[in-house]
Amino acid sequence: MTERSILFSPPLAAANRANANPKTPQVKTQTRRLAGLEAVNKKPDQWALDKISIDEKGKLIADFIDSGYFVNDFEHIKCPYGVPGDLLYIKEEHYAFGNWNLTGAKTKKGADKWAFKADPNYPIRFNDNPPPNPGISVDKTGQLNWFKRNSLHMPKAYAAQWLIIENIRVERLASISEADAIQEGIRLLGNENEGWWDVDYKNYLIPSELTGLTNPVSSFKTLIQSIHGTDIWSHNPWVWVIDYWPLSFDGRPSESFIKSAREQIYTDLQTQSNRHSEEGNCAKATIHDRENPSVQTSSDSEQIVSGFATHNDGSIKQPLTL
Repeated sequence: MTERSILFSPPLAAANRANANPKTPQVKTQTRRLAGLEAVNKKPDQWALDKISIDEKGKLIADFIDSGYFVNDFEHIKCPYGVPGDLLYIKEEHYAFGNWNLTGAKTKKGADKWAFKADPNYPIRFNDNPPPNPGISVDKTGQLNWFKRNSLHMPKAYAAQWLIIENIRVERLASISEADAIQEGIRLLGNENEGWWDVDYKNYLIPSELTGLTNPVSSFKTLIQSIHGTDIWSHNPWVWVIDYWPLSFDGRPSESFIKSAREQIYTDLQTQSNRHSEEGNCAKATIHDRENPSVQTSSDSEQIVSGFATHNDGSIKQPLTL
């Protein structure tokens, strides 16, 4: 089992933290990521997903084929987020109590370098519980204060939100379904009108919440555009689609809880694999098939690759090991 960090923007971190509230009408259990797919996303229309498999080192690999005319090219891309059963801890924007100090070093332009030193006696705060009157990051007074810190600067020890990967697949960004858009954690806005509740979803490109969007995919589109720019939707890149379970909102969960969650994920995936095998009468790979990682295709277009059963959309169904 591997533990990796994953960056969540403030809207995504807030959506995931809402999972802790049992009264929340929507929960976030899915995220789409671009990292590692740069080679195929220069010209995403030119590439087709061939398969997802697990290599001899236990890494999840997405194989792409160049679908252009007179070209026979391939891209063999390792997923940077892991495999089902691995842990992710969220690095998010936060507030830390401390001060800025001179390091004695200089920048390339000759300016003094400053470093922030947090006071370990003060627990960090998040955007749902900000401190009063936080300082600004360019404060050169050296005075102790609360400062907003970028997610990149968040140590693992500060991570409050922990996730476990349930499944990973690859698809084009704009292929998202309405159900998946909701699983991405878009905010639901309720507008009471003559005793009825209109179902509207937040438009992340405007500050007002008085006017929403009726389609969850449209809401997700504005969310992605608010993070990556408005052109990303028309570019329609390939993305990793990571399904996950939220495990904890107040630090790393216990080993026993992690073990229980992993076993449940593997049991669910094994059950799905067995059901599809029976329905499609297809062969099923095991850990011993590492020596023969060739793809077998069943009657229901399911692929069985190197110990993982995969749907023809590339989503993994059966884990390699417990």
